[in-house]
Amino acid sequence: MQSARSNLDAAITRECYQLAAECFEEAAEILEAAKAHKDAANYMQSALLFRQLGMFNEVHDLILNHGRSFKPDHLEKIRDVARMYYVSRKNFKYVPQFNLSTSN
Repeated sequence: MQSARSNLDAAITRECYQLAAECFEEAAEILEAAKAHKDAANYMQSALLFRQLGMFNEVHDLILNHGRSFKPDHLEKIRDVARMYYVSRKNFKYVPQFNLSTSN
């Protein structure tokens, strides 16, 4: 019984974050929308918004930790843009890690 209640609470919480994310997007509050999508476990949308803001460390984290939840074609596009970002800034530290993200 407790487990079912906990699952319901988690689902309601994710739904609230999702609704908040949609409101933030409508209001053009992209950073807040990205954070709310992340809290709602909508990691792909969160990564897209962080990418739009140029916040590639957040994109990197989402790809490495939640890459499996991305649509494969979106994952490749986001990953390629992030790679180009790091290479263009000669920050090669993160580039090899993107090769591992499809297994996560």
